[in-house]
Amino acid sequence: MLIGTIFSYFSRTDGLQSSITLLRRKTLSFIERLFRGVIGMVTKKSEKIKEYEALLSEAIQRLDRISQDRSVPRNIRRATTEAIEVLRDERNSYGVRSNKAISILNDIVNDINMPFPTRSEILLVVGLLEKIKD
Repeated sequence: MLIGTIFSYFSRTDGLQSSITLLRRKTLSFIERLFRGVIGMVTKKSEKIKEYEALLSEAIQRLDRISQDRSVPRNIRRATTEAIEVLRDERNSYGVRSNKAISILNDIVNDINMPFPTRSEILLVVGLLEKIKD
C-alpha cells in the first residue's frame, strides 16, 4: 500500500516520472545484458563439452586399435585398455579422466619393447588428451 502511494505521488510529478522511467529502462537494459551473458556462457559450455567428448572418443578409438593389435607387447596393450577404462569412467570430470589416462600412457611411452608406430600413436593420443581441461 505504501509503495503504491509513493508511486502514485511520483507519477504526478513530471520530473520524477521521467527519472523513474529512465531508471526502469536502465534496469531492464541491465537485466537483459545479464541474461544474454548467462545464455552465452551456457552456449560456450555446451560447445566445450561437445569438443571434449569428440576428443575423448577419438582417443578411445585410437587406444582401442592399439589394444587390439597383436604385434604390440602385452603390457602395453594392458595399459591402453586401462587408459580406455579411465576415459570411459563418467564419475570423474573430463579433465580428471584425461589426466589419469595421460599418466598411464606416460608410464609406458618409454618402454623399450614398444614398436615405433605404436609410440607415435600413443604420443598423438596424449596430445589429444592434453587439450582437455577442467
